[in-house]
Amino acid sequence: MSARNPVLILLGMLLALATCAAADVITIDGSSADWANPDTINNDPVGDVVYYVGGNPNYNYNYDIEYNYFEWDADNKNVCFAFLTNQDLPANAGSGDEITEILLNTDKNNTTGGTKRGVPGLEYYLHWDFINAPELWKYTGSWTQVASPKLAVARGVSGDPGDNLKLVEWALGADDIGWPAEFWWGAYLDNAGQWSDDYCPDDAKQHGFTPEPGTMGLMSLGLLGLIAWRRRVAKASK
Repeated sequence: MSARNPVLILLGMLLALATCAAADVITIDGSSADWANPDTINNDPVGDVVYYVGGNPNYNYNYDIEYNYFEWDADNKNVCFAFLTNQDLPANAGSGDEITEILLNTDKNNTTGGTKRGVPGLEYYLHWDFINAPELWKYTGSWTQVASPKLAVARGVSGDPGDNLKLVEWALGADDIGWPAEFWWGAYLDNAGQWSDDYCPDDAKQHGFTPEPGTMGLMSLGLLGLIAWRRRVAKASK
């Protein structure tokens, strides 16, 4: 085997690991600019439906979830979620009983955990009423609110060139949910008791992931090993 082959093999391994671990940095600021290339995206067809009242289209309460997104923020070790609604969220969202939640099935098992919004198998959920601070809840036989220093949420801001007033974005530390290698999640929006309330997706089985800390360490060790190998080859060739 030539001296070059081990280098190519190692570089290929490191590239594969970097592809799994690297991602965009997500800033929770109400801008859609960070979400141009998410890790996963889901289109909820229910969000495309125009509901009819008395034979006429009714847009008054039709701000159902239409798309949702997941992004792994490797720099901050955060799992990040976002969704876009079909219609702009009204300026007075939060003045009634509007709520939004992210439902998390971190072991991908519907027979463990608790149930929320009719979705079984949940270990965690995030809750926000558009006014107060967001909340993280954990299931340990019953639902208990837990502290989360990295939990953040924002709704779209006016002036964003994207779907500004349709956006809600979240960030949560991987530490807060135990670094599951893969998990399922879904988003929920209750628009002030008016139909149609919406889940996206209905079974909370969108794909999320948190590359294990060991993967990060392996990348560093591999790079250090490559540097040491190159130095050794350089010395031997003199």
